[in-house]
Amino acid sequence: MGQTQIPDDERLVGLAGDWHGATRWGIAVVKALNAAGVRTLFHLGDFGFWPGHTEFSYVQRLEVACAENNVTIYVTPGNHEDWDILKDLFEQGPGPRQITTHIFALPPGWRWTVRKRSFVSLGGAPSIDFEYRTAGEDWWPAEAVSDTDVDRVIAGGHADVMLAHDAPNNATLAVQKIVSVNPIGISPAARAYAAQGRAQMTRAFAAVQPKLYAHGHYHVYDEVSRAANRTTGTWQHHILSLEHELRPGNSAILDVDRLRTTLLKVRM
Repeated sequence: MGQTQIPDDERLVGLAGDWHGATRWGIAVVKALNAAGVRTLFHLGDFGFWPGHTEFSYVQRLEVACAENNVTIYVTPGNHEDWDILKDLFEQGPGPRQITTHIFALPPGWRWTVRKRSFVSLGGAPSIDFEYRTAGEDWWPAEAVSDTDVDRVIAGGHADVMLAHDAPNNATLAVQKIVSVNPIGISPAARAYAAQGRAQMTRAFAAVQPKLYAHGHYHVYDEVSRAANRTTGTWQHHILSLEHELRPGNSAILDVDRLRTTLLKVRM
């Protein structure tokens, strides 16, 4: 296990929402990126760092696909990951932590530059079904974004691009609808837990003031652009929410120079 330098000269990079350990879908995305001439994928969490997945099957088969297609994946972890493993990796040293030759995990608050565009990663999010899971087996309390993580991001100041798993408050309309309507009927305790996570992301988002904020977690594709407004304290920014595996809005290509995204066409 080690660290690597994220390539800093690629104009086109990939973005992907949740995969949840879906092997065939992950391989299909990797192949589609290769066909589009993209060599770097920034994954936005719920990738599948799960007990067993890092030892065989999913992660290893993805590694083979990445090697064959010359694609490297850098993961901003989500909530459905084994955070015991991730915390141990992050404590071993700074920078992206190597899972396989072509798959890395990004620690909270890690910053890098691509073509003079500054990036920051802040993973983690609350699991709304934590009440039905077992700590240390299929749920890890360290999934929650800590004050220390947020303070680290704030101390680093502005970044052009912020990659996260969770969304801030006042995100895309589709995400706001999910949050306000509660279509799947989560409990008051789970809603409060989720609100705490969004509050942490909002605090970091407001300090970083990114031009582009990309996230997963809500299993919905949507986008919103907002102009600068001195009255509300809003800066000009774009928020992108990506779908989960098997859905058309799961993956996109980011033009780093223009900070514009186009959806990636993936064929199974």
